[in-house]
Amino acid sequence: MLVQLELISLVLKQEILTTALASIIILPILKNIEAKERENQLNQLIDNLQQDLNFTGEKLREIAAKAEEKLYSR
Repeated sequence: MLVQLELISLVLKQEILTTALASIIILPILKNIEAKERENQLNQLIDNLQQDLNFTGEKLREIAAKAEEKLYSR
C-alpha cells in the first residue's frame, strides 16, 4: 500500500512538472502570437487610415483645382 502511494505521488509529481514545463514553453509562444496578431490589426488600421486620407486628399485637390479654375476663368 505504501509503495502504491509513493508511486502515485511520483506520477503526480511528474505530471505537475510536465505541465509546468509545458506552460513555461507554450505561454511565451502564445503571447508572441497574440502580440503579432495585435500588430497586424494595428498595421491594417493604419493602412486603412492612410488610404482614406489619400482619397480625401485627392478629393480636396480636385475641389481646389476647380475653385482655382473658376476663380481665374472670370
